Amino acid sequence: IEKERGRYDWGELDWYLWEAGKRDGVEITLAVGQKVPRWPECWLPDWFGQMNQSTQRQAVLEMISAVVTHVGSDPVVTRWQVENEPFLAFGEGCPAITSDELEQEIDLVRSLDDRPVQLTVSGEQEPWLDMAARADVLGLSLYRLVWDDTIGFMFYPLSPEYYRVKAEAAKLLA
Repeated sequence: IEKERGRYDWGELDWYLWEAGKRDGVEITLAVGQKVPRWPECWLPDWFGQMNQSTQRQAVLEMISAVVTHVGSDPVVTRWQVENEPFLAFGEGCPAITSDELEQEIDLVRSLDDRPVQLTVSGEQEPWLDMAARADVLGLSLYRLVWDDTIGFMFYPLSPEYYRVKAEAAKLLA
């Protein structure tokens, strides 16, 4: 969307929103931030790496603001996902996100739009309770089979009961 700093190409995003809007019952959770779902999770433009950390931070906030403002009141977007698994150290080229930076992004989205904010966390490796307290909607990524460079494929040995108990605890904060 922003191959050149400050120049936005909304064509592809608008097309997806338009296509979704033509179908009954389609709702979109639109992810904003520097780390979003998919692989690789971070698609930072070349110009981003040329800046110092403070300027990068400002660029992230400007991009979030531009997306939320551009989408406006499009009814197909029903909520915002701010970052994806923000505290999980994973993903090629993904800068670390601090708790304060995440709060700043959430506050920015809420200042621009009244739709719910979703935070999505790793079901196994991130703190649910902290994130549930910050979010209107808590999303969980559950990876039952993962790849580890040392041991190869690995199945998480956690039972469904583990996730149910964690979900019940998270609901208490909602």
